[in-house]
Formats: sequence, structure tokens, C-alpha cells
Amino acid sequence: MTSKTKKLLATITCCAIGLSACAAGLFAASFKQDKLITINRNYSNGFSIVAMADELDGTAAALHSEHGPIRRLTATTELNVTWAVEWLTPESDFALNKDVDDYITVTPVSETGHVVDVTCLQSFENEVIKITATEDGGAKAYITATFSGKPHNIAIVTNIEESSTAADGAFTALDANSTYTFDINLTNSYGIVGEQYSEFNVAVEGFGSFIMNGSTYSGLTGMTTPSTVTLSYADRVSDFVTANVVNGKLEVVTKTSIKVFTYSETSDGTDAGLGVQTTTYTFNSWDTSVNGDKACYALIRVTEKVTGITTQLKVILSGDVTPLEVDQSEVDF
Repeated sequence: MTSKTKKLLATITCCAIGLSACAAGLFAASFKQDKLITINRNYSNGFSIVAMADELDGTAAALHSEHGPIRRLTATTELNVTWAVEWLTPESDFALNKDVDDYITVTPVSETGHVVDVTCLQSFENEVIKITATEDGGAKAYITATFSGKPHNIAIVTNIEESSTAADGAFTALDANSTYTFDINLTNSYGIVGEQYSEFNVAVEGFGSFIMNGSTYSGLTGMTTPSTVTLSYADRVSDFVTANVVNGKLEVVTKTSIKVFTYSETSDGTDAGLGVQTTTYTFNSWDTSVNGDKACYALIRVTEKVTGITTQLKVILSGDVTPLEVDQSEVDF
């Protein structure tokens, strides 16, 4: 997994001199009684932005976030806007003698300077970079950029070769009655992922359906009655595959394969003169109306909690797949 830093904060915070307001996606600051500048954030593949009210009230509101090294800012005003970037504490051990433009750049997208792209080029650790937007009329808005090592990509690392011959697209075949542990790899363009990005949500979904043969035995009459039932894999997926994150790794537990899966149900047929009935179910076939001739499969989704980036692993149990066989293992000429 990518190396992590102790305290990295990939956010941009907005502050203003005077009265400021925060809303979802909008930061407005009044710098003069007759002047209002609005800075609107249009997020496009950027590091996260958090808008903060000024020091007068100290409140903060989290805004929508995207993933990537670029953020787009828009200043709404009738006058031209210029932008400047500087270290907040240029004499710090990290910032001293370092060019701030090697870490954050602001590139105008419009001739008026109303729209700019803020690009993070590399980690600047725990430092704060100050971005100043200045209107021709003199009003200013201050935006502070900090770095958290926000991951841009997530992947489940396996050493099992995928196949695409028996399920809906590529899948990973796992043995039944086994436990597998896979690394979860978080990466970004900076090569550093913050420690706070280490919690995940895991969901397991089932796709397809299958048909089971039923055999119902009446304890009163001693008769056995055949039947069939169609089961949705989505409803029964936990009978076959479960998954969770344990110590930062994806743990997948497989149980029995569908083809050897059996279960029983007991019902009271006394009122019908049948006594206690027990129905035992065994595998018949895949439900071709849903699966075609393909086996059912489980889709394991892993989502990083803070950023919401997600990846998936499509799993099928090897006992449910008919292996490809060749009549000879070698040939000699």
C-alpha cells in the first residue's frame, strides 16, 4: 500500500476579510459595503475543498469534493480579478527557500481572471499556502490550501488471474470453504496517501438465480413429493460468500458452492392430513431465463469512506464453473 503521512489535509479552505457566508458549493464575502464578490467552486478532478466562515463566527461547512489534483474556482464580479500564491509561513523549516509555484499553481481560464484552475503539483506536508484573489476595485478574498494526501484511485490487489469464460465479464474464481486476504491499494498522483484514508465500507451483491430440486417427505403418510424452486442469488449470497475489511485488508470468506448447496425446510401439514413435512433442496440447474448458461456470481464492492472512491471484485466459486479440459497434456513431434 502507498506510504502515508501522519497529518496531511488535502483541503482548500476559504477565508475572507469582513463578513463571509458559506453554503453548499458557494462562498460569498462582502469586502466593502457596496461590493460583493462571490467565489463559486466548480469541482473538476481536484483535491477536496472546505469553505470556512471568517474568524468572526468561526463556523465551517464541508462542501462537495472530487478526486484529483485540480480545482476550479470562479469569482463572480464585474471587475477583473488577479490571483497570487504565497506561503502562509515562508520562514518555516519546510517552506524556507522553496518556490511555492513548485507546489501550487493558479492558472487563469478566462481573460478576466474570474475563472482559474488551482493545481496541486506535489505534497507540501503540513504547510499552508495562501491564495489571494484581488479585484481591480481592491477587494480581496483569501483562500488557504492544505494537503492531506487524498487518494485518487483504489484497487483490490490479487494474485489470482481473472477469467471471462463463465460469468458476466471478467471474474475471479475462488475455492469453496476458504478464506482469502487481499490488499487494498490506495494511490494518488503525489505518491503519498494520508493516514485518515484507511476506513472502508464493504458490500456483497449477488447476481443471477438458480433452480433447486425439492423433495418433501410427509412424516404422517410416508410419501415423498417432488418440486422445484427458483432462488435469487442476491437473496442467498451470504450462504456462499461474505466479505469484510480486517486490519486494512479485504477478507473474503467462501462457503459451499451452489452446485453442492443443500438446505431443508420443515412445515406443519397436520391440518391437511400430512403431518410434519420436511423438504430437502438440492441443486438442479442455473436459471437460463436470467443467467443464460452462466453461473451466478458475487460482486464485492469496497469504498473508501472519506472520498467515496470505490472498486470491486467479481467472484465466482470454482466449484460452480466447468473447467476447460484438453484431451492431452502434451504433444510430441
